[in-house]
Amino acid sequence: MLDDANRYHAGDLLCGTPYRVISLIACGGMGSVYEVEDESLGKRFALKALHTSVTSAIETERRMRAEARILGRLTHPNVVQVFTAGATRDAHPVPFIVMELLVGSTLRAVIRERGGLGVRAGVRVTLDLLGALEQAHELGLVHRDIKPDNVFLHCDKRGDRTTKLLDFGVADRLCDANRDPANFAGTFRYASPEQVAGRPLGPTSDLYSVGLLLFEMLAGHHAFPHARGREAIVHAHMNESVTLPHWPEPIRAVVSSALAKEPGLRPADAWTFASRLRGAMRAMGIGAQASACPVPAPASNVRSAPPEAACDRTMSSHDTLRDETFEVSRDELAGDGARRSGALASRESSTLRVVARPTARVAIASTRR
Repeated sequence: MLDDANRYHAGDLLCGTPYRVISLIACGGMGSVYEVEDESLGKRFALKALHTSVTSAIETERRMRAEARILGRLTHPNVVQVFTAGATRDAHPVPFIVMELLVGSTLRAVIRERGGLGVRAGVRVTLDLLGALEQAHELGLVHRDIKPDNVFLHCDKRGDRTTKLLDFGVADRLCDANRDPANFAGTFRYASPEQVAGRPLGPTSDLYSVGLLLFEMLAGHHAFPHARGREAIVHAHMNESVTLPHWPEPIRAVVSSALAKEPGLRPADAWTFASRLRGAMRAMGIGAQASACPVPAPASNVRSAPPEAACDRTMSSHDTLRDETFEVSRDELAGDGARRSGALASRESSTLRVVARPTARVAIASTRR
């Protein structure tokens, strides 16, 4: 049963379901995420349960099922896999969604503990996110809440690391996004200028947010670190230019383009963004192949996992983004090249090799506060 804090406890069986709680993974103002076992299958999953106190049970279940339908349409390897959605069958039904159980850390935890990822790892994560968004945008969806907390670096039993984009709970169809400017959904610090202004959103709004993540992965801090409070953050997004560090010009050009205030000045779509990023890497004589791009995990997990929850960091010293690090082969970015046929035909592998250690399970979905 739920306690006074709207939480289940280890051993609880969700009424009318085969899911028994193993442990609490994470909790927030909107809900909680649990590791559960399906007793009919003997298999473990992550179960995201929304607090019924947040809104009516009917509305909460509607939101949860909507998120499940969105995730069910996305079959990309860099999007968390969803299995089912429903509600408990007791006096006070609790809406839930069941997803794959991931192991690893959020991008937020990695940046906090490592101070950034380095160029190859940062670019690899960015390419993975752009691949996931390419499919979402082609399905007519805009994510609206891309931030380090919603990017998960999953480490499987073989030690392979995969980027997973989480939390499509505020996603909208492109034609419906931000229907009411008064009802902002997302995170102000990582929202696009048009999103904070309540204007209609398109794919380039997500690309602005990805640009912010790329900046933060390379620099180790947010593009507007001085902005504190909602008004200051909104002002920065709307009016302030990003101060780029002394990075090689190809990377500076890509980041600057992604963070343009006007949507029309950004890359036209996720594929174009990814193509320019690969071109920048080639221009600097650095490959972005998965085998050359290990992604680190923090020494301790942001979800209060024990220290052994991390995979070894295998990045070498030359992954640090500094001018003297690179051998720039030419000044100009490589062209985007001929666009491929098929939505996802030419994407590189999204699997990243790391050295595996014993890991602990952590949250696969943030619970928005």
